[in-house]
Amino acid sequence: MSPENILRSDALDILFENRNKLYGAYELRRHYDNRLAKGLMGMALVAGLLLIFAFWKKSPTRNSGISTCVFIDTLKLEPPKTPDVEPPKPVVPQQQVATVKNPVPLIVPDDQVDKTEVPTVDEMVGKQIGAETKGNKIVVDENMATNVPGLYAAGDCTEGMLQVAKAVYDGAKAGTEITKYIRKNSRHEHKGAAN
Repeated sequence: MSPENILRSDALDILFENRNKLYGAYELRRHYDNRLAKGLMGMALVAGLLLIFAFWKKSPTRNSGISTCVFIDTLKLEPPKTPDVEPPKPVVPQQQVATVKNPVPLIVPDDQVDKTEVPTVDEMVGKQIGAETKGNKIVVDENMATNVPGLYAAGDCTEGMLQVAKAVYDGAKAGTEITKYIRKNSRHEHKGAAN
């Protein structure tokens, strides 16, 4: 573009010099101010119509000759009938159930396993292990151990509803203590190992 034309040209013409003006961006930028003004005026018109409609609906209606009468009467309320309450039934103490022996795990080679020591699931159904409870919670010490050797408890069964982080911490602590217990109370017997 020649220097004389630059002084007389629009900034948009300078920007789009030697570029394709027909693909649409030039026209959109050229008429942007007109489109913006039309859009703002249209939105203002719609907002004005909505305000007029809202105030028109709230305006009081003229009396059409129909009057409304309200009659107020008093009622005598009777107290509600109380249902007959039965006395609570006496609590029957639970019968003592048999306990199952909780053997200490012993790690031995497969051919030396004594399979009669561990009870089957059918033998354990309906029997308690014998852990001390307080209400419906299992009593544990600071290492998550119960009063039964080798039995550990963690989570909601020990303290009621816990937050997840506390329950996970108790479970991890119990797992660590179980590992210590197994290592302490098991004996490893390997053929050919030196004593």
